[in-house]
Amino acid sequence: MALFIVPFCYFVLSVTFFLSVSSEITLPVSSCPVDSKRSQVDWQNVEPSTGFSLSSGRGQPTQETVVRVCHNRTHLFVRYDCEDDNVSILYHQCNDPVWQADAVEFMIAPGSEVPQYYHELDLGPHPALFAATISNHYGNCTGIHDYYLQCSQLGMAWEAHRDHTLLKKDGWWASMTVPFSFLNNTHPPSSLQGTSENDYLPVQDMSAPTTWRANFYRVDTPKGSGTLEYSSWQPTDMVPPCFHVPSKFGLLIVAM
Repeated sequence: MALFIVPFCYFVLSVTFFLSVSSEITLPVSSCPVDSKRSQVDWQNVEPSTGFSLSSGRGQPTQETVVRVCHNRTHLFVRYDCEDDNVSILYHQCNDPVWQADAVEFMIAPGSEVPQYYHELDLGPHPALFAATISNHYGNCTGIHDYYLQCSQLGMAWEAHRDHTLLKKDGWWASMTVPFSFLNNTHPPSSLQGTSENDYLPVQDMSAPTTWRANFYRVDTPKGSGTLEYSSWQPTDMVPPCFHVPSKFGLLIVAM
């Protein structure tokens, strides 16, 4: 679900600000190398994206997060490796509120413009998947509508494990394989009355663009902190934390 942990009134911004593009940070996305012995993505040879910061933009997270992204002709592949000394597993089912404990989050929309509609895909270390299409007309955590998607009907694969991180540190890793045909369709269901796990967004056959707006996030519970810590690839600069700031999404450039 949308991460909004404070009352909606904190984040009222003008439509003019929402439509401006304040982040031009790019992440080139290359074809996935394949481990021929296992017929799987050879993640060791996918360029890592480091430098997660606190989502507020005010410092570094307690524990390291690295994300890797690659693609083939039909799918986008995303992997997170998370240093973690206190793995918290509270959720196990599709569309459980996984963002309330240890989780990684991915938000993405097709094209280079700042989106009003985008997908949110979250994974906990169980793994439990949260999948929704987000309607966000104010560009922040005010008045977000999230339309739950049936996890089993998206054509996705996902996994998470508490061993063998590429960081060579204690922790966990998670990966998701997502069809471009799903990612390219961000229109919410025709009925805008409420949210339901039955509000399924049909997968459509469309040509995938080469440019996407996206951001990557982590929710962590460092040992002894007694609180959740929010970090991201591109900081949203919001205090209290708010991940849903599309004007801060970076650019994914997919080399087709």
